[in-house]
Amino acid sequence: MWKEEVRGGLLGEVINWKALYRELEDKDFTGFVKIEAWEFTDYVILEEGKPIKAVRVYDGEKEYFSIGEYKPPKESKVSLFKSSPLTTAHICKVYDFESLGTLLISGYGNEVFYSGVNIIDPSNLEKFVGKVSFTGYVTCYTSTEVLCNVFFLDGKIIGINLGKLWDDEAIKRISIPSSAYLSVYAIEPEEVLLLNSIKRGFNGNGKYGFLWKDRVFTFVMDGDAVKSVKLDTESIKEVSPLKEGHFYSVKLDENPETLGITLADIFGKKPEKVSKEIVKSIKEHFVDHMGPIGNILWHKILKDLHLNEEGLTKTTLRVLVYKLKDEIPEEDLRDSFINKVKEVFNEIDT
Repeated sequence: MWKEEVRGGLLGEVINWKALYRELEDKDFTGFVKIEAWEFTDYVILEEGKPIKAVRVYDGEKEYFSIGEYKPPKESKVSLFKSSPLTTAHICKVYDFESLGTLLISGYGNEVFYSGVNIIDPSNLEKFVGKVSFTGYVTCYTSTEVLCNVFFLDGKIIGINLGKLWDDEAIKRISIPSSAYLSVYAIEPEEVLLLNSIKRGFNGNGKYGFLWKDRVFTFVMDGDAVKSVKLDTESIKEVSPLKEGHFYSVKLDENPETLGITLADIFGKKPEKVSKEIVKSIKEHFVDHMGPIGNILWHKILKDLHLNEEGLTKTTLRVLVYKLKDEIPEEDLRDSFINKVKEVFNEIDT
């Protein structure tokens, strides 16, 4: 993860935003625009010059906007930052350990290298990590989302995490777009074992696990808080061990089995496209729940997400469904919409 401020001290009330976005597009700018108002800070995420998402941060909470609906505050200080895609994916994270699992701290550790998935040979990468007896994890991500973590111990794959899903269940749901990125991070063997033990559930004896409080994530080994990392909005940094917070206890697996899964199984998978019939059915359900404006919103959200209705994959359709759900104002109608969607596309969480 890295960032570099390239321009600062701009005043929001005098900026011509259309002109600024045109300039950033001409430069294929990848990074974020930071907009600091009195009560909150906004981040507009850009990839190769195109704004793709806006995030508002206030009091430790986050609110998300499509670019079409986002309006920057006038009374603000504006800065431009070039950054790695993992930095912007980190900015977009929800601070929820129970739902994100190990994805919450993707970007922690010593980064060995990062690259686009499309230029990596997964078989050769696996040979390399085996040759050097690598211990740590490989994280895969886009500019706005961490997709999965793959854990290695002495060069062998021992765990794959996708939020609440692990290993075989995670593999079934993983779909890596060719535009995604991966980074390789070295961390301590004890940290790998502890993180990988989350797959067993939070039901240990109280001596091993994690403390979580105020965006500080603490490793607990044999009853001692040994290391804490703080999730700042734009970075992850090590801080003095915190000895309080909500304790998530795990049963430590000190001798994990090597999985019969290769990196080629994960990164070599082509995203599975969904049928036109499924997309048509979901669109009809959305319009039924929203009324006549539903059709307009459908096309607007596709445009905001830079998605093509004809080429949706399981991953991109999940993203679309969640955005559609957020547009439905009544909670009972949102629930009804999701239930209808699950009748034809059972790849989403309730």
